[in-house]
Amino acid sequence: MLSSLEHKNIISFVGFCDENNEKIILYEHAVHGSLDQHLSDPNLTWYRRLKICLGVARALNYLHYDVIHCDINSSKIFLDKDWEPKIFGFELSTKYPQSLRHRLLFSRYFNHTNVTPKYDVYSFGVLLFEVVCGRKPMIGDHGVKKDLDDIIDPNLRNQMDTQSWSVFIKITYSCLNEQLVKRPTMDHIVKDLEDMLELQWSYEYLMEWLKIPLSEIKSATSGFDEAYYVGAGGYGRVYKAELDVLDIDNFSLMEGKRKDKLPKRRRTVAIKCIIDREDENSKQGFLTEIELLSSCKHPNIVSLLGFCTEARDMILVYEYAIKGSLSDYLGSTSKTIKLPWEKRLQICLDIAHGINYLHTQMEGKPRIIHRDIKSENILLDANLNAKVADFGLSKFHHTDQQASTIYTKHIAGTEFYMDPEYLTTCKYKKESDVYSFGVVLFEILSGRLAYDSTYVGENEKGLAPIARRRFNEGTLKELIDPKMIEEDDEHLITVNRGPNQDSFEAFSRIAYQCLSETQAKRPTMEVVIKELNNALNLQVSQFVTKIAIFIFLSWSLLVNTVLIINFLTKLHKYGCI
Repeated sequence: MLSSLEHKNIISFVGFCDENNEKIILYEHAVHGSLDQHLSDPNLTWYRRLKICLGVARALNYLHYDVIHCDINSSKIFLDKDWEPKIFGFELSTKYPQSLRHRLLFSRYFNHTNVTPKYDVYSFGVLLFEVVCGRKPMIGDHGVKKDLDDIIDPNLRNQMDTQSWSVFIKITYSCLNEQLVKRPTMDHIVKDLEDMLELQWSYEYLMEWLKIPLSEIKSATSGFDEAYYVGAGGYGRVYKAELDVLDIDNFSLMEGKRKDKLPKRRRTVAIKCIIDREDENSKQGFLTEIELLSSCKHPNIVSLLGFCTEARDMILVYEYAIKGSLSDYLGSTSKTIKLPWEKRLQICLDIAHGINYLHTQMEGKPRIIHRDIKSENILLDANLNAKVADFGLSKFHHTDQQASTIYTKHIAGTEFYMDPEYLTTCKYKKESDVYSFGVVLFEILSGRLAYDSTYVGENEKGLAPIARRRFNEGTLKELIDPKMIEEDDEHLITVNRGPNQDSFEAFSRIAYQCLSETQAKRPTMEVVIKELNNALNLQVSQFVTKIAIFIFLSWSLLVNTVLIINFLTKLHKYGCI
């Protein structure tokens, strides 16, 4: 078999010996041994593993012209001095007539007892799991049905580009399809792996340029002086400073480009210094934020501008939200900026668009479940545009995974915003984010936070159960923020600051649906966006109607006044008055 094969990813046959009952085969020397010896090696990076998988796929694509290997696994992959993979172990291999090649590749004309190239494709899918999990599969191992974030090597997970990982999952599950005809051919797999490797390279290249030296951060904050301090959270302190950061919008990936020649701009930034806690949650949250935000680009998602991991420090650099968080405006008497109903609806829509972007599977991007939607994690820029922030608890979810539910071992989130079904079952879905968003919607309507003492005094679970009860009783209007109503009384002509009846009803219906106690009854974010737009249009249209009536009456008054003046002028002219 080997004497007829010639490919850089197939082991070279040097010679053999068949003397005195001795049967010996000579191969080229593989310096690093076989792949199975390195599966758990932390020094075998994710990028190098991808290159190994691609080399194996190219070899199989070459073989499948007329050969089926029949025994692909990590122990049958040699690694040379450059970690280039070499397939060997052809003892079980078989050839098939070229006239049958097309039919064999698609396998629909043969029963499952026939060995076809799709047999190798399935084995290659298992090999991919070996590579990502860092161990060989075992009989009775049901890891495929688990959340992949729980079974893959965590050291590798922290190196992965989200888009690259999404393609990897797609390839793996398609190879393991139980129906032969639905498994891809190796030429398709090679193309997908090439795309994935390019994505991973781009990610690692970008990560390198997003690194900001600790010396620059200390210089910008005068050694983290209190004068730059703006706030703190559960996992760290935040500082405001001026810093030269990578101009992401004008950044292009160019291999070999010098770092000092990359486009930069001076910006006001938020510098978040994360506290390294013993529970490891802070470190995992830090890595999750970098991975997620580096792959997300949306006007309603906060932008990551850089990070630093020097001297055991974990520092994230974001765009600075000059108006602070949404929670600053709810129930606060110190904020001078008032939020009329139209602006509140627009903020709701901004948040909804950001969450919908996270929940939507796009090419190269998996679905993302935020897991901690609350007013404190909604930032407002100079124009009060809302941006979803704080992704430390977020989870990636790939549509190729068998279930749409993430099962978590540890409950995480903020109590007054947490999905009640998640609390009782530990099942987290994108509908759990919808519930949390429902709480935020009622916060925006009422002008108070979910855990305001007024609500907690009435119900220990805060705003959510109170909003549901009042909606069912028909007394929800009592929750409307009185500031909006008060301002209406102060102005004769104003953008209607309080909600009109139609807008209020449209808003309250969809907000109430978001707070359904079971996940199955909650709407998707697409539906939420549609209904919020309807509420905004109903509010604006009534205002436009009022303005039109005012203009008409004003014009009529003006015309009548002119006519009266002209009439009086004529009377005076003729001496009548």
